[in-house]
Amino acid sequence: MEKDNSSAKFAFMYGIALVSLVITAVSTGNVIFQIINKYIEETGSLYSGTYTLSALRMAIAALFIAAPIYFITTARINKNFNAGNLREDMIVRKWLSYFILFVSSVVMIGYFIGIFYSFLEGELTTKFILKAMTALIIAATVFSYYFYDITKKEAGKERDKISMVYFWVSLTVILAVFVSGIAFVESPSVTRKKRQDSEVTNRLLQIDSAISEFYKENGVLPKDLNELPEKVAYFDEEAIKNPITGKEVEYKVTSLKKYELCTEFQLSNKNDKDYDYYVSMDWKHEEGRDCFLRTVLDENFLKGEIAPEVLKMQ
Repeated sequence: MEKDNSSAKFAFMYGIALVSLVITAVSTGNVIFQIINKYIEETGSLYSGTYTLSALRMAIAALFIAAPIYFITTARINKNFNAGNLREDMIVRKWLSYFILFVSSVVMIGYFIGIFYSFLEGELTTKFILKAMTALIIAATVFSYYFYDITKKEAGKERDKISMVYFWVSLTVILAVFVSGIAFVESPSVTRKKRQDSEVTNRLLQIDSAISEFYKENGVLPKDLNELPEKVAYFDEEAIKNPITGKEVEYKVTSLKKYELCTEFQLSNKNDKDYDYYVSMDWKHEEGRDCFLRTVLDENFLKGEIAPEVLKMQ
């Protein structure tokens, strides 16, 4: 019974080590990838090679949780091994160590496929080389450690020096990657303000769409935004207000098909290269009050019978 309990305990520990190892390895790579994307910019890049704060935050969060779990669990496994509680010939140790190698291999193969796919999609060669080297180093570290771990003999109560080197070097590197990633992440208050500004932009998009719907039904622009709740079915009085300040969005007709929308923002996104925070170049804004000159999307445009360039001239 004691032997079965020990096997179950070590199976649990190896299982936790496997899950946390995969998350730690992938998150470490993703943090480095985002740093590479940040420093090596590509004009007009809209695919996976683009630097995004959300991806960086997710990788940092995963690393913050998974890395300590992996290192603590691994330290416990090594302690039991050195104490003689986990023998080198135990079936659970051999099978689970090989299973960790198998799962890590599958994850790394997927990693390399993604990296090479981005290269074929046009990602810069420098980016491809740096990311491939990062993945190779991570894979080599994981595989070499577990191959060594499978073949090493019982060490009694003496600490295994090679395992300790792997442990402390990898811990130092991951800590350095984590700190480097944190340096790129904005403070929670800035992130919150950007999210709120994004809500304001979405509200402007709703108003813009409602004005186009109003024009389509009535042939003219509304005199003021208060006409929209009366004429557009899906619109209500709250929809014409800035969701953060609660003030009504300013509206001014400038010609038969042109109008201006003005409201307040907490931050500027003119130089923001993170695609999470704006819809298009049409909605780039300054901090404070900013205005957008819009052209109504009439029925001919919606049918594709008139080009956007022609609308801008009207």
